Parts: sequence; C-alpha cells; structure tokens
Amino acid sequence: MNVRSLRTLVPALILAFAAVTTARAQIVQWTTNYYAVTGADFRAIRRSIESARPWSEAFDGDTRWTVTWKFNFHETAAGCALTGFSTTTKITTTMPRWTPPPEVRPETKERWTRYYTNLLAHETGHARLALAAAAAIRQQLQTAPAQAGCDPLRRLINGHAEKIVADHRAREKDYDRRTDHGRKAEEKN
Repeated sequence: MNVRSLRTLVPALILAFAAVTTARAQIVQWTTNYYAVTGADFRAIRRSIESARPWSEAFDGDTRWTVTWKFNFHETAAGCALTGFSTTTKITTTMPRWTPPPEVRPETKERWTRYYTNLLAHETGHARLALAAAAAIRQQLQTAPAQAGCDPLRRLINGHAEKIVADHRAREKDYDRRTDHGRKAEEKN
C-alpha cells in the first residue's frame, strides 16, 4: 500500500471508528411544583382548585417539557461524522396539594386520593411523551450517517430532532383530546 492510499484510508477509518464509538448521554431534570388547595368536602376542594390554579385554562394539573440536544463531530478530508451526543429533557409538572382539615370525612379523603392518582397518572403521560421524544432523538442521532461536510451533518441532525419534537407535541395534543385533559381514562389499545 502506498502513502497516497494510506492518506485516503486513514480518514475513512477515523470516520468509521468515530461512528461506532459515538458517546451518548441522557440528562433528565424533572421538577414538581404544587399549588395549595383547601376544603372539607370534594365540592369545596373543586372550588379551591378552580380559584388556585396558576393558569386560566380549565385543567387541574400541568406538565411542560423541552428536549434539547448537543452533538460533537469530527471532520476529515473524507467527510464529517458524529462523535458524541446528548439530550437534556426538562419536565415541570404542577399539581394541586390538598391538606385535609382534622375532621374531614374518610369518603372525602378516598375521593381525593382517586382524583389525585388519576390526575398524576395523566400528567405522567405527558412526561412519558417527553422522554419518548428524547429517546427517538437519541436513536436518530445514533444512526446519523457521515456527511460530506459538517454543515450538512448539522442540518440533518437538527432537522430530524426538530421533526421528532414536533411529532411528539402533536401526540401530546391528541393525548389531551382523547383523555379530555385527564378527565377520561385513556383507552388501552
């Protein structure tokens, strides 16, 4: 093998090695905030929720999320390949917090527990969509092919990741529509 062949082969091997040894990381930051509600019976609790919610929409819990991604690449004469990437998923859930008065009836506590459990399950569904979006981005980045240059690679990665986030935002709207923002149990397929 001559020097000229080695000059062509070595960058290609570096790109192939970089593609195989790509470092991956996942960071998840999940925060839960609460707003205080009061009441000795469930009707009073509902009125308290409706006046205490920190938003004007008619739903009792809220989950907001973002997924961001970072990546590294290596450029050689043969092209540009991904060498490492990470996703960061930030989830913020806001829920009502009821402190029962001392003489509250057991039925009210039971009803609150059922209500809160269902609301929390619904909000967790939103968080699952955020985590699924991040996982899909990581999968897409893991299989990103080397490109002729780093600008095309950057555009490819960002385009795929943005489409994945948009798709999961659409799924989230559909999830809220199907469940009426958690008022109806989600049907299992």
